Amino acid sequence: LSAAAIEQACDWEHSPTDIVDPAWPRFQGVDLSGPERPGTVFFTMAVSPEGKKYVTEIRRGNWGFGTRAAEQGVEALIANKPELIMLENIAAQDAYLDILKLIYATWMPLKGYRTGREKADYQILIPGLCAQIENGGWVFPFLHVKAHRGHLCRCSYCTFLDELGKYPHGQTDTVMACWFADKAYQSGFMDYDIDMDAIRTARTHGLPARQFPYTPGRYFPDVAKR
Repeated sequence: LSAAAIEQACDWEHSPTDIVDPAWPRFQGVDLSGPERPGTVFFTMAVSPEGKKYVTEIRRGNWGFGTRAAEQGVEALIANKPELIMLENIAAQDAYLDILKLIYATWMPLKGYRTGREKADYQILIPGLCAQIENGGWVFPFLHVKAHRGHLCRCSYCTFLDELGKYPHGQTDTVMACWFADKAYQSGFMDYDIDMDAIRTARTHGLPARQFPYTPGRYFPDVAKR
């Protein structure tokens, strides 16, 4: 992914709250910690009716694996109210799903995605995401970290830009979480009705919208054709 494409995606004059409509559905990707990598990332994006994707929050930290990480997951849910949360669903991560469901009841919008060879094969995993960015499909409204430019900053947002520019070399935590968020959108768009009225009603009461039957192209016809 070229540095020019990443810079083009960056909007240094707006923060997410400036340009993202609260009614737009949000989707979240989670890259969990493991024995060889202590960090966990919660990556949230919003999708406009035209299908453009906006980064709304990147939450990254070394919370271990268990209650502390689960609490961050709940905080990320409350702050962003995603319609669907996707994370890898293998081994200990199944237990993490159980912890989150226990904490936040049955309506927690979780879905596991089982990676295998695809996760290790850089020729398959990320190029589609990079192509979206190259083609102007993503916006990174990062006014709130504009002052960090030119500094050796390791905040969640600067780390994302750094890892995206270096991919597939070095750490890839935030890039993987971004990819899971995009997969959540693709899965959610296929499986669940994105009902703007229902989303507005639910968010008025401080809750994410519930999942319900989906009619292709009903709300995002242009996206449905792609």
